[in-house]
Amino acid sequence: MAEPDAAASWPGMDRFAAVQEVLDRNAVLIRQIDANHRTRTAEALQRNVVLVRELNANVGRIVELYGGLADTLIAAGEGGPAAPAAEPASAAAGAAGHQRQQQQPQQQQQPQQQQQQQQQQQQQQQQQQQQQQGQQQQQGQDEGQQQGQDEGQGQGQGQDQPEANGTGPPPADLMEA
Repeated sequence: MAEPDAAASWPGMDRFAAVQEVLDRNAVLIRQIDANHRTRTAEALQRNVVLVRELNANVGRIVELYGGLADTLIAAGEGGPAAPAAEPASAAAGAAGHQRQQQQPQQQQQPQQQQQQQQQQQQQQQQQQQQQQGQQQQQGQDEGQQQGQDEGQGQGQGQDQPEANGTGPPPADLMEA
């Protein structure tokens, strides 16, 4: 029975409990949103707006809790002091429709910045590909026009002299006869 006591005394355990409470609340919210969506009444759909906002806030809270949990695990792994304890689990669920705006830790901002940079690079690559495709299409059109002009000139010259293989137009004196 020493194991439950050790787990309960671990500094990150309260964060796990808070995450579980928020996840349980999210499950309830999702069922309510689904039920409201099925009724398709204006009031139910308006309630869904509030419920979805709470759901979004809860997702943000879960991310914060996991960030704090990661800090706690890192500190415990390094033998240093553990991160400060989480807020009480009852505060983790939050009030319905209430969103908290909190500054994100630097660890959470870095992946977002990297993701934004990757998206910008992908957009630049797509733009370059589109420009290359446009240039290739323009070159193809230019070549097609040049071939058309060359063929037109070649046909005009071919009327004066028959081709060597005999497939050209007949000489002008045969056409008159």
